Amino acid sequence: MKLSRISLRMYLVLMNSVLLCLLFPLLTFIFIQKTADFRDEHLRENIGAMRKGMENRSAALVRSIGLSVGQAAAGYDFTFLSDLMAEVVKNDREMVYCLIMDDKRQVLAHPDKNKLGTRLDDKMARRNTEQLWPNFPKMYSDGQVLEVSFLKEQDVLGKTSLLEAVLPVYNGDKLWGILRCGYTMHFLNSKMIQEYLRWDKQIHAMKVYFISMMAVLLLISVFVAVLFTRPLLRALDVLRRGVHQVRDGDLEHKIRKDLVCNEFSDLADLFNGMTISLGSSRKKLADYNKSLENKVDERTRELKEAQDIMIRQAHEAGMAEMAVGVLHNIGNAITPAKISAAMLITRLKNSPLRNNLARVLHSLRDMLELSQGDVGEDRSLRMQKIIELIPESIAEEYGQVETALEQICDKHSHIEDIIRLQRQYARIPTGEQQHLDINRVARDALNMFHESLEQREIDVELAFQEVPPVLLEEVHFLQILVNLIKNSYESFDGGNIKNKKIILSSFLEGDESHSVVFSIKDNGCGFTEKERENFFRFGYSTKARGSGFGLHSCANYLIANNGSIDAVSVGPGMGSEFILRLPADTSPE
Repeated sequence: MKLSRISLRMYLVLMNSVLLCLLFPLLTFIFIQKTADFRDEHLRENIGAMRKGMENRSAALVRSIGLSVGQAAAGYDFTFLSDLMAEVVKNDREMVYCLIMDDKRQVLAHPDKNKLGTRLDDKMARRNTEQLWPNFPKMYSDGQVLEVSFLKEQDVLGKTSLLEAVLPVYNGDKLWGILRCGYTMHFLNSKMIQEYLRWDKQIHAMKVYFISMMAVLLLISVFVAVLFTRPLLRALDVLRRGVHQVRDGDLEHKIRKDLVCNEFSDLADLFNGMTISLGSSRKKLADYNKSLENKVDERTRELKEAQDIMIRQAHEAGMAEMAVGVLHNIGNAITPAKISAAMLITRLKNSPLRNNLARVLHSLRDMLELSQGDVGEDRSLRMQKIIELIPESIAEEYGQVETALEQICDKHSHIEDIIRLQRQYARIPTGEQQHLDINRVARDALNMFHESLEQREIDVELAFQEVPPVLLEEVHFLQILVNLIKNSYESFDGGNIKNKKIILSSFLEGDESHSVVFSIKDNGCGFTEKERENFFRFGYSTKARGSGFGLHSCANYLIANNGSIDAVSVGPGMGSEFILRLPADTSPE
């Protein structure tokens, strides 16, 4: 999903609004937070001072009472002690009780005389006896300062509701009991609540005032931001319209220079200079484009003509090479026929039967004439021998003539096969693809080079397997095989290689891809890795009179038909192998 873009005006308004709306609330929050911290700190200080003052006042009162209690305890005047405590509780409104208790939580003195000798079971009494009593000195010495201990009791809300001041009491120099004076925290808590309300009211007033001031400043800032943004937006709008004018092709458009700031004025100058440069460049580009189109047309025409000439020359060269091979094979086939015919003619001319038949028959006639008389035994045997030799010689002579004529017929049959192949393949490719048996086409290609292979004493081994047909143009594929076979047997030229051998093989590669592989392998001169990289490049050839078009056209044709060709060699003098891979044609014919 493509996000929609907003205008610069909206972007600036949003930016200023976000900045201002973040800045002022942040300042307000910081001010209120700091003010609240200031209030809490002062409240803590005031409340601490109030609690400290109450503890100091209660400690002084407890020490004063403790001196009187110590003096009365020496005479065991419990009535005086009870009256003293009743008077103290009556005169201090914050004190709720004042009593003396021993280590068994027994009440030794109480404002209420009826409670003397009773046992206290409240929580603070247990803490006094369990926690404080063991810590008090058991003996008192003159000049010793007694510390007042304070215990606090909290209500269900967690607030301190009762503060108890505890002071040890000695009878003479021995620990006798502890003085407990309990003070209610109600009045102190009321004062603290009043102090908190007073501060909270002041803080609330300050918050309202500060928020109001921030709101007014925010409105003023927004107004000022919009006021200062308008000239900037107008300048940007001028630049935007100028860019649109240039985009629409109006290179004569000029932007005025009286904009809001120097940067925009400089940008306007650069923009105007750019439009002038663009106009000049457009004119030059149009002129160059026109001349370039003419050059491209002319160059394209020249390249097409050169390509047509090269293709025609390559095809003619291939056809001429095939024709030369066919004619060479025909010549090699006709030569033995001519020799056989010449020998037959010579034999017929010099045949004893032909040259001596008349003389032999004349002698036979003479002998027959003489046979009218008595014929000797030797002469009779001689006549019989001559009569037996005549048919045998004739049969032998005619047998030799028959054999020579059969050889002539075989050579002529070979000539007819070569002419048939020439007629079959020596035609211009039509572009029509056929279901080819690559093994048959390979055998036809070998027949064309039969004499050349025999002259070079090259042993050809066929390792053909049953492979499915491939869909290719037969003439083109034959030209590829002719080119590869010719390169293969020419790799033996100029080298002293024994046991020359060329292996042609075909097989099916892969279980699912069904790729037909055809290989031409020899033990000729081989090649280097650098040569292999350039084999299929147009114009490259390792032959002195090579055109560099054969392997290039082979690779192009095979690639165009979803095939491939590759060359493999261990190194110079180690032979080579050209491997063709073609997709098998599995469609019904």
